[in-house]
Amino acid sequence: MGVRPSTRPSWFTSWSMASHGPCASVETEIGRTLTSGIVEMVEDVR
Repeated sequence: MGVRPSTRPSWFTSWSMASHGPCASVETEIGRTLTSGIVEMVEDVR
């Protein structure tokens, strides 16, 4: 479904499936992009 557990934490996979379901690949892609940006910002703060 496009979500790779090796590159994303398990909570993201759970949230993605719970929020969007397996069929909304576009929304999942948007969520992945936003999550990537948030993770990068958090890492920059550290």
